[in-house]
Amino acid sequence: MAEFCVACWNNLFNTHDSEKRLIMSKNKTICEGCKKITYFVVTTKAARWKRRLRFVLFPFVFLYEWVRFFMALPRLLREVREKKSVSRSNPMPMAEVGSFPTRTESEKEQSASLYGRIDL
Repeated sequence: MAEFCVACWNNLFNTHDSEKRLIMSKNKTICEGCKKITYFVVTTKAARWKRRLRFVLFPFVFLYEWVRFFMALPRLLREVREKKSVSRSNPMPMAEVGSFPTRTESEKEQSASLYGRIDL
């Protein structure tokens, strides 16, 4: 986690925030920008309100994402169906009309005395 003092924070993000608008750490550490031992910035106070507001907004965001998913579901199914590349008019594109493969019997099958039994 990056730990910056107020001066380095303002230089990094091009802001003019004072310590009143920022939430500072409770202990001192070395600033990664100026290498001084100071209190570092944890976050801004505006971000704190956004974090608290997320519990109010979460049910609406959750519902919105489910609606988006179910609205996109027919499109996703259509894309999967098109990837199979089997036309509905001719489900067997390699077969000609009226010609289905027939099974030929071998000599051993023809000479077998019992149906389904082949003596080897």
